[in-house]
This record gives sequence, C-alpha cells and structure tokens, in this order.
Amino acid sequence: MDSHNFCSQAGATIAGNIPARYSQFLIQLISASQMSKTNLAIALHYLRLYKKNTVNQLDPNENPQMANAVIVTALILSNKIFDDHCYTITTWINMINQIPDHPQFTVKLLASLEAHFLACVDYKVSLHSVTPHLMINRPTANCIPTCMMPAHLPIIPPANTSITTPPIYTQPQMATPVTVIPTPMVPAFAPGITTGINPGITTKYSDIYMPLTPETPAYCRPKRRQPSPVAYKRPRIDYRSQTAI
Repeated sequence: MDSHNFCSQAGATIAGNIPARYSQFLIQLISASQMSKTNLAIALHYLRLYKKNTVNQLDPNENPQMANAVIVTALILSNKIFDDHCYTITTWINMINQIPDHPQFTVKLLASLEAHFLACVDYKVSLHSVTPHLMINRPTANCIPTCMMPAHLPIIPPANTSITTPPIYTQPQMATPVTVIPTPMVPAFAPGITTGINPGITTKYSDIYMPLTPETPAYCRPKRRQPSPVAYKRPRIDYRSQTAI
C-alpha cells in the first residue's frame, strides 16, 4: 500500500472524499515521516474502527480540516504502536509546519483527538486486532486459504479396537517382598599379618574358643609390713632451767 492508495482509501473511509490539497498534504507528510506500508495499513484499520464506532460521519464540505486531522491522528497512533522509535506530537507538529500550504494544527488539538480516537476504538490498538488481509496488497483470489489442505491433514494411526471402546486399565500390583537371611560374618585379616589359620579351612564361630564369662584374676592379700630391726627412740629434752644447774 503506497501513500496515494492510502490517501484515497482513508478519505473514502472517514469522510467519503477529501479535497485534493489535503491529499497532497498527506502524501508529503507520509514521505517526511518515512511511514512504512505496514504503518499505513494499520492506520487504515484504525480509521475503519473509528468509523464503525462513531455515529456521526464527518462531512468534508463542512469541516475538511477536521477530517484531515483525524487521518493524521490515525498515523500518529500507528507510529506509536508499530515502530520502535515513535514521534511525539511536537515532532509531528514540526514536520507539519515544514510542509508548504499546511493546515493549522496545534499540539492541544492533536492530543485531544488522540484521546478521542482511542475512546472511539475502545482502546483496541494492538496488532492482534489487525486482520491479515490489510498486510497484503493482493487480490483475494490469490491469497492462501486458511483451511488445511487434504494432503497435509494429520494422519491418525490405525488401532486394533474401535474408538468407542473404553480403555482397559490394569490394577497396579505391589512387588513381592524379599526375605533377607543374615549370614554370620567371617573375620577378615590383613594379608601381611600371620594369623596361624590354615587358609584352606573355612573359619566359623564354632571353631573359635570363647569363654562364657571372663576369668577373674586370683585375689592376693597384701603382705604385712615387717618392723624395722633398729628401734627408733625419740630424743628426750631436758626442760630444767640452766640457773638451777
């Protein structure tokens, strides 16, 4: 969709017809803003939603400038929704003022029209609401049908039973418990230690002597201390005064 085709369809959608000078203004504005064909298709879709949800249709003979402002508002919304870098309303006003013989638009007017436009389309400006035929500039006969071709239908594998037969569910069974019999442990020795046991004979617990109770050592009464042969006598101290002597 080029700019000329967009201007003709937008004018027919929103107001029936717009003057030629406004069409030239829109063509120059689209060229200055570098709008892509996808932007133009989305803007045309917004205009159709606006017409569908608006009771009164704009009359280009009474107010052609207002009809042109609504188309510019659709371009502004399309640029905000689709493009990575969107222009502000001030940027659009600067581009409009650089076009010769441009209509008198203000920032307040375009901001008010943007809010009114969003309310009329019920804020449905996402790309999910855009129909696919707006993205392709081709006749409907050359479009690929949406239905699946018979050659590409999914193949259902053959089954031994009928589809109406209910599935058979087997009851889960628990595994049979296994009884573990403990076996006596055999003492193991390091290979470098001599045990004195014949390696050809299997050692069992019955072959090892183990007393029932530990042996109690014999009780030995301590010997009585013998007196020393030398009798110890305590020295006697004479407490008589030396004067008396």
